[in-house]
Amino acid sequence: MGEQEENVIKMFDVKSFDYHSSESLREQNNNEFISFAKHLNRGNLSFPRHRCCEVCSGIDCSCFLDQYIAFKERVRDNKERFNNFWFVENEAHQITWNTSNVLCCFQKTEHGLHEGIPDLVEIIEICLVMSRSQSDTERFGKLAKDVSEKRFGEKFNETHQDQNKRDRVNQETFIYGNSVPLHSLPLEDLRKEWSKTHLPAILRTNPDKESSTLKTLRNKEQKVKFWFQKQ
Repeated sequence: MGEQEENVIKMFDVKSFDYHSSESLREQNNNEFISFAKHLNRGNLSFPRHRCCEVCSGIDCSCFLDQYIAFKERVRDNKERFNNFWFVENEAHQITWNTSNVLCCFQKTEHGLHEGIPDLVEIIEICLVMSRSQSDTERFGKLAKDVSEKRFGEKFNETHQDQNKRDRVNQETFIYGNSVPLHSLPLEDLRKEWSKTHLPAILRTNPDKESSTLKTLRNKEQKVKFWFQKQ
């Protein structure tokens, strides 16, 4: 387990929060929260999204940490309100916290838990998307096994890999595991990228002249005529 994964677990380990001491609760896991936020800022994200004032120091400003403190206090103050949703009974008939349900409540605007802590709510959303279940882990293991066996058990081998040849199995498995819905597929961007390496049907020796194939297809009489075709 990596450092940032451990930070996320500590940040939202609601069952370990010290609800009996307000001062202890305010200080608990603050360093892990700031560390994880700085890790996110190394990418395309930028927290906090909005500065509190002109002299705001950004991620080191108290306005950002106050959002995490408010999150912990709201969990403490709303335990009875969401008692039936935040607590579940396990196989041993013990009542335990359901952390996912707690975080999901902060995503639902009708509960009002999100108000005034927009950066914290966004970080919660990121963590919920990143969280992996047992089925996710098993699915990834099967994909990894499928790639390794078909890559090095068939035509593609380590020599081809060293020569930077196309790893078709790895590419197809990656596409399968990260499929994109057709309505979200960037067709125009794909066409432009494809056109960079694929020339149209023209004569390479004489680019200004059409190929004989295009001429034949254009002059060939159509066998099928549609009813709505102009006469």
